[in-house]
Amino acid sequence: MTVPTLFEDHRFIVVNKPAGLLSIPGRVSPNPVSRAGGSSGPVSSGLLTDSEPSLLEVLQARTPEAKVFVVHRIDRETSGVILFAKNEESHRLASGWFQSHAVKKEYLTLASGAPRLPAIRVNRPIEGKPSLSQVQVLEKFRGAFLARVRIATGRRHQIRIHLSEEGFPILGDPRYGGAKEFSGLVFNRVALHAEKLVLPADGKLSSLEILAPMAPDMESWVSSLRALASGGSSDAR
Repeated sequence: MTVPTLFEDHRFIVVNKPAGLLSIPGRVSPNPVSRAGGSSGPVSSGLLTDSEPSLLEVLQARTPEAKVFVVHRIDRETSGVILFAKNEESHRLASGWFQSHAVKKEYLTLASGAPRLPAIRVNRPIEGKPSLSQVQVLEKFRGAFLARVRIATGRRHQIRIHLSEEGFPILGDPRYGGAKEFSGLVFNRVALHAEKLVLPADGKLSSLEILAPMAPDMESWVSSLRALASGGSSDAR
């Protein structure tokens, strides 16, 4: 499986995760990997794996002599940038960044609806925890739009929940009201891509911005929606 590396040094490895790949092994895994904290046994995400290895297992197989540490996760159906640590010290450092919301995170998404405003600020708790999403409309289509979403927090399914609650469910996300088919297009996964991570300066390095190019399926959907909006047709399915 090809997993492009976006950045790597002696502390971290940042990759562009393909959609459909679990970030870490599920509850049952054919190739258990130790937890980042050092205890044995498979890391649990609450999901059952299939025969596909998780992203953590793919990266661990590249460097069997050194342990790879989980810092954060993105959903299985989400593509894009994700950070892992290469040693315990770096794992503690990066985990602290995420816990203190020092890491800036931006996503691209395709959602249904027609927002009246070019920007939407959603500050609504999820499971009782403060959750903030800032949505910037980049392009409008016929009944749908492309948006960039900046999240200050990282609750599970945060963007999917917030957009759905605003009346703009993400395409390909039936769990939160998103259509699997739209204007003749088939969305076989949640149309969500983790585009950017910005790591803070830490005394050793200045802040670092890492970008993940939009996934090919997302690019195809955008092109098709653009063509439909201009009166053309699309054969993307």
